[in-house]
Amino acid sequence: MERALEETRKRITARVSDSVRDTLEQAAELLGATVNQFVVQTAYVEAQSDYFVSNGGSIASVWAASDTLALSLAVSKENHDYIDSSPSAVTFVSRFDRVTTGQARLAYSPTAYLNFKLTFRYNKAESNQAQFQYNDGVAAASVTYMIRP
Repeated sequence: MERALEETRKRITARVSDSVRDTLEQAAELLGATVNQFVVQTAYVEAQSDYFVSNGGSIASVWAASDTLALSLAVSKENHDYIDSSPSAVTFVSRFDRVTTGQARLAYSPTAYLNFKLTFRYNKAESNQAQFQYNDGVAAASVTYMIRP
């Protein structure tokens, strides 16, 4: 005769204002989850995301093509070893991430009062827990005009 394994489960309750409840309901609906599923998953991810020891390095370079034009490049790589993170129910190991970042920036300053910047930043995180992996690229442009007396 087989014995069924029973998982011990406990209830967590929280009292919140109507506005907080409305916000949680909207967020849960966007993900196709119940409010309880959303709150538990969000709390779990937050608890797993906070404390880590990081080691790594970075290198950066700036090339001033002229007095008004500069190109900068930077690359960094870090390992994040999470402290006291609960082992994953699937792998039974604590979380470990490898984060790689690269950035390129072109800055043009035709006058002392006017600056233009174009920036591209690439971020990649590899993790032994799939929900923490990502691969992002962000481009930004800015114009700064400084008023001096």
